[in-house]
Parts: sequence; C-alpha cells; structure tokens
Amino acid sequence: PNESSKNVTVTVSATMDGKSQTMGQNTYKVKNLPDPSAFFIAGGKMIQDGEKISRNVALSDDMYLEASYGTDGILDINFKITEFTIFANSRTASSSSEKLTSKQKELIKSLNRNESFFITNIHAASPAGKDMKLKGSIRIILN
Repeated sequence: PNESSKNVTVTVSATMDGKSQTMGQNTYKVKNLPDPSAFFIAGGKMIQDGEKISRNVALSDDMYLEASYGTDGILDINFKITEFTIFANSRTASSSSEKLTSKQKELIKSLNRNESFFITNIHAASPAGKDMKLKGSIRIILN
C-alpha cells in the first residue's frame, strides 16, 4: 500500500475449554484523515464562506478561526490555527494565531458596506504538531 493507506488485520479469538481459538479475522484498509477545513467563528456563530456579517460581528473580541471537520461532531480533533492572512483592497495583514491582529482589524475597519475581505494562507497544527496549509479561502462580506 502507498503512504495514504495501509492494511490492518483484526483477529478475534476466544478461550474455550482452556484453549485459545480464532473466531474470525478480517482485513481493513486504513487511510489517513483528510486535512480539516477552516471556519470563521464570530459572535458565537460559524460564518459560512460568502456570508454577510456586520462590521461589529467581524471585529468582535470573541472572533477566531477554527480548523475542524465541521459541526457534526463525528470527528472531534483539536487542531490549532497557527497562521492566516486577511486580504482586502489589495492589502494584506497576517496573524500567527487564531485571533485577528490590530493590523487585520484596521484593514477590516477600512472596508465599506458590501465590500469583502478574504481569509487566506491558513495554516493549522495537528494534535501531533504537524503543520498543514489548509486548502481554500474564506470570503466575508460586510453588510
């Protein structure tokens, strides 16, 4: 198998009359998990790509970026956002955490109603510490 999948054999045995006896065996293909997705959380709400939000919500103190597999809770793995960039009006500002920096906030404050900013260059660390660049970007529209 290649790096992205491996075969694992699970064997079930039982002790019967003092002897171990194999009851069954099956081989499964185990694959690596895909990279998580990035989500913009503001005002306690997960903001979707292309969604309109108020400037106050975008700049709220409880705003942060999250890397996860979504809200369904099937995989609850703690990733940590380590870097992201805000792009707006041909200007950029970067952060080295999940929170907006003062420069990023100033960039958002400079936008007019119905203008967008983009969250790009999003990096996250896995629980094992592996750095991964997440695919895509998030577009937020100020209303």
